[in-house]
Amino acid sequence: MTHQTLIDQFTNTAISIGAEVHFLDSPATAAELVASRIEGTLLLPSFPTGKRMKLHDALTKQGVAVVDRDFRVQAETAE
Repeated sequence: MTHQTLIDQFTNTAISIGAEVHFLDSPATAAELVASRIEGTLLLPSFPTGKRMKLHDALTKQGVAVVDRDFRVQAETAE
């Protein structure tokens, strides 16, 4: 199965259950989309691709309030 076939299969399945699918060409474009839809603060745990793409910076430039702490590491001790 080719890479494009997998993308098409995923896209068609996601759309069939009501998801919106966007193909974005840069972190700035992704940040614009998020900024146009978000109300409030975005919880964005750190992840390798986000760091490499500097997604946090792109979101901040669009005026999105971002909390980038990974709260999952505190789940075991949460009260």
